[in-house]
Amino acid sequence: MERTELISRLLYQQGDTGLCLLTDQELSGSYPSWFSHETVNQHNSHWRRPSTLIQVSQFVDSLTADKSKLVFAVFAMKDNVHIGNVSLQSIDQFNQCAEMAFLFGETEYWGKGYAAQSAKLAMGHAFKHMNINRLYLGCLQKNAPMNKLAIKLGFIQEGLRRQALFNDGIFQDVVEYGLLKDEFTDRTNS
Repeated sequence: MERTELISRLLYQQGDTGLCLLTDQELSGSYPSWFSHETVNQHNSHWRRPSTLIQVSQFVDSLTADKSKLVFAVFAMKDNVHIGNVSLQSIDQFNQCAEMAFLFGETEYWGKGYAAQSAKLAMGHAFKHMNINRLYLGCLQKNAPMNKLAIKLGFIQEGLRRQALFNDGIFQDVVEYGLLKDEFTDRTNS
């Protein structure tokens, strides 16, 4: 993608992290291959559902009409590279809540702050523009980086779903986290 085209699509940018809506433009990059990358999927449920280019394309096309999901493509701006997605899903307007989910497929960008920065931008969007009162997420207990990220973002552990996900050949526990709008506001204003 041309740099000027990417800049025209940006919804948010903070430092080197840029967010735009996920579209079929990302299908021409490495995004479709992320779903069959063992390391990328070691801690999530994508691995049990390998995806073809057609399936990924159908998913992306469905986002336009699906009001229960908002998927942001995350870009490393200096390199002009789509490195991951952060999504708001299971959006419930009545109860004003949504689930956050992450998929970062370009492993050379891991551990450099892109997940945290993109999450903050998506969280700000949810709380300020979508009338969301509560965000939540769940991750495998063994996924130390994701648990650390949830806490860094201000999420509070709310529970543990015992043996909730079959992963790596065994049933594993999922840690549940939640964050309320006023908690996010308090953290960003201090």
